[in-house]
Amino acid sequence: MRLEDIRRGMLIAGVVPGKLVSVVAAEMNGDTLEVTYRVDGALGQRLLSRADEAGVLPAGDPPSTIEKWRRLAEPRFVLPALLVIALAFGALSLSRHKTAPEPAFTDTPVVIRTNGGLLEVVKVRYPRPVNLTNMFVVLGIDVPFCKEHASYTVDAHITYRVRLAKHWSADYRNQRLFVKAPKLEPATPVAFDTRGLKGTLSKCALAPGLGTQADLLRRVSSLLEADAKNPKYVDFARDHGARDTVREFVQKWLITQKGYDIPPNTPIEVEFDGE
Repeated sequence: MRLEDIRRGMLIAGVVPGKLVSVVAAEMNGDTLEVTYRVDGALGQRLLSRADEAGVLPAGDPPSTIEKWRRLAEPRFVLPALLVIALAFGALSLSRHKTAPEPAFTDTPVVIRTNGGLLEVVKVRYPRPVNLTNMFVVLGIDVPFCKEHASYTVDAHITYRVRLAKHWSADYRNQRLFVKAPKLEPATPVAFDTRGLKGTLSKCALAPGLGTQADLLRRVSSLLEADAKNPKYVDFARDHGARDTVREFVQKWLITQKGYDIPPNTPIEVEFDGE
């Protein structure tokens, strides 16, 4: 069977040993065919070359046109057909004013192809106060009435991304596309704007400088990284831009696809891994 003859919806043998598979999508790339198929309820993919053509066969060859008409002309087919036609006309006259039933939609597995890499989906910007207090120590003993306190407010920028695996899986059902996106990952170290850094420092008059400001600045990156991984910030990012960005990405992908009968304006539901 020629690779060019393999089409979506066909039932073929020779792709998985001992199994018939249902073709979900087929895309030619030169002399190879990337075929996405469903077998035993699971989705799979395989690259077929010209050398595989002899082993790939359709599930059954259709009878010739003459043979089909000969069979249909037999009495055992004609009489039931006439009965069906009579019943259909009777039902039509009784149901002219009835509302037509809604069409049934079955699940269609969809494979979203990407070029890999990382997709920036949202940036969260917020003011972050940070504080640190150092005690004056004499002979290993803290002097509680002599301490140095530093405080800063930094303008933090957390960038969240998702990894673009070569293939994403999705499902088209009930005229909606349901996409399972990878989990959000923060870019680290988290950026912050030092130009707007606002800080205060209070010292103890009896003690030399304890370096509290320098210690605090060294802690800022680790504090912001902890913020970026905090579930509260991740949930905020999902619902304030990340979901919309992934939805727009998939919407643009739909416009370019030829292997799926999915309208480009299909509503898209996005769920991230881990939620």
